[in-house]
Amino acid sequence: MIAFLKGTIVVKEPPVIVLDVQGVGYELKVPLSGFYDLPEVGKTAMLYVHVVYREDSQNAYGFLEATDRDFFRELIKVNGVGPNLAHTILSGLSVQECVRAVEDNYLGSLTALPGIGKRTAERLILELKPRIEKWLKNNSSAVQQAIEISTPTFAHHYADAEAALLSLGYKPTEAKKALDKVNKTHDNAVTDFTSEDYIRNALKVLVPSQ
Repeated sequence: MIAFLKGTIVVKEPPVIVLDVQGVGYELKVPLSGFYDLPEVGKTAMLYVHVVYREDSQNAYGFLEATDRDFFRELIKVNGVGPNLAHTILSGLSVQECVRAVEDNYLGSLTALPGIGKRTAERLILELKPRIEKWLKNNSSAVQQAIEISTPTFAHHYADAEAALLSLGYKPTEAKKALDKVNKTHDNAVTDFTSEDYIRNALKVLVPSQ
């Protein structure tokens, strides 16, 4: 079992990096919530690893912090959540934000993520909540402090923008379709979007003359 890998980053293309460890290249998928904190190509990095072995393949996921990897392992214990969906969740939300969303029953933060509908979000909250309590007990107070002060990512801003569009009279399907088009059009740039950015761009979709 591989616990962590330390080596030189030779490829860095979101969400994948290749780590050269003593002449052997390891391909790791890194959640976007941590990907942009990695050193540049040519620099040394250490990542905690979770490997998924299948009959016809194996995939490795890398994390900057052991606590992030451990939380990933809690996510994939949830019924219907595999490694790819867990990776998607931690690409849109940091661990701290995901914990807050679950503890506060914040469905909007979860349903804003690709591949997560209302039922999946409800199941995540239901099954994760008791596991999070145990997970927090096994982690330092620094993690809990980070949860209290964490800054919302684009998933929160997406949810806030969706609520704003609904208040303007748009139907839920219209709001979601417009916001999803914003995500598709702007790709990785949405990670820096505020709620206002989302609203402004969604209105351009809904009202082309704006």
